[in-house]
Amino acid sequence: MPCAKKPRMAESQQGYRQQWDAMAGRWHQGVERFRTTVEAMGATCDGLFPDWGTLDPAAWNPPAENPPAVRFGRYDARMSQIEGGVPKDDRLRPPQTDFRLPALLPFPECSLLLLKAVGEGRTRAVEAIQAIMLRMLTAIPPAKVRFTIIDPVGLGENFSAFMHLADFDEKLVNSRIWTETTHIEQRLADLTQHMETVIQVYLRNEFETIQQYNEFAGELAEPYRVLVVANFPAGFSENAAQRLRSIVASGARCGVYTVLSADGKLRLPRDFHMADLEPHALELHWKEGRFVWEHPDFGQLPLTLD
Repeated sequence: MPCAKKPRMAESQQGYRQQWDAMAGRWHQGVERFRTTVEAMGATCDGLFPDWGTLDPAAWNPPAENPPAVRFGRYDARMSQIEGGVPKDDRLRPPQTDFRLPALLPFPECSLLLLKAVGEGRTRAVEAIQAIMLRMLTAIPPAKVRFTIIDPVGLGENFSAFMHLADFDEKLVNSRIWTETTHIEQRLADLTQHMETVIQVYLRNEFETIQQYNEFAGELAEPYRVLVVANFPAGFSENAAQRLRSIVASGARCGVYTVLSADGKLRLPRDFHMADLEPHALELHWKEGRFVWEHPDFGQLPLTLD
């Protein structure tokens, strides 16, 4: 009997090693797929959203198609930040454990990018919005994006550089930057009316979204509208706030998007709640001197805005 146990023990150890080797192989294959996917994402984003500091205007060509997303920054993902992310066994340790992931605004599915800030964060939020507007201008085909800019606190100074676009076509910036409450109400009413036109004239019962219509329309594709709001709810009446809620709720389907910074210290209009906007939003919150993504899985990743 003692002699019979040795072969069985050897067989057991051999079976264990085979299982371990198979598990290790699957682990390394999975890490490698992740690495190549991240590299492919980075290469695609570098092509669509080049670094401003190294961009050669003479070599740049305007895009012919809409991007699948709009980059606004990057996340630094480290496997060491994940519990059990880096194996203790050296045989399982991958050659690369730190990765840089693009921070992307889903376009055109997400109707709202919401930046909640107080104090210094309000200035940083405006800078982030400026960068996103530039990304849209350079990533979306020419003349296919138009901005409605609302800046009551800054009296238009925060986005004055974009007024150079009016020298080419006033429609690109809706003539001017809007700061007065009555003007804000009217511009939101205009956007709401535009959405009604899209639904009743363009979509009807043939198309689910403006993206489907634009694919059918070709050169006659309808431009996207982007509502830019700094330091909400400054300058917003109750009527304007309700129109904003309607625009955000149905905007993506109609090709109307909102990029909004909210000042957490300002009182909201009556019967308006930020929770009405949040289901449609990608949210960034100002915490401890930086913006973080309000996401249960990815919110802890360090975010660097463009």
